[in-house]
Amino acid sequence: MMQVKEAAVCQASDAQSNSGQVKKGVVDNWLQHGIGVFVKTTSYPGGNNTKVVYTNGQLDPQTKIMDKFVTVTTTVTCQPFLTIPFWFPVPGLSAPMTFVYSAQAQMENPDNAGP
Repeated sequence: MMQVKEAAVCQASDAQSNSGQVKKGVVDNWLQHGIGVFVKTTSYPGGNNTKVVYTNGQLDPQTKIMDKFVTVTTTVTCQPFLTIPFWFPVPGLSAPMTFVYSAQAQMENPDNAGP
């Protein structure tokens, strides 16, 4: 949720940058201070594992301003907290488990989404 909140208020170029606040800043904060401290990720959840997509909403017939929405999707693959051996791999118990988080928000300033 923090990623999409940040993407809703910043320029599209900043939100889509691998070194920007959405793909790096929020992720680093989660890894260092949130529940991410306790999660053993197999790869960095930000950067190329985070997608930022802009879509059009409704057009206001009076002002001719188009609403814009931003969707942020982040993929995180985690190792089990405690590995339990099985004859076959069980995600979350004996094998890594992948989580895909996606959230959408309306852009506060539609001009930030670009053309």
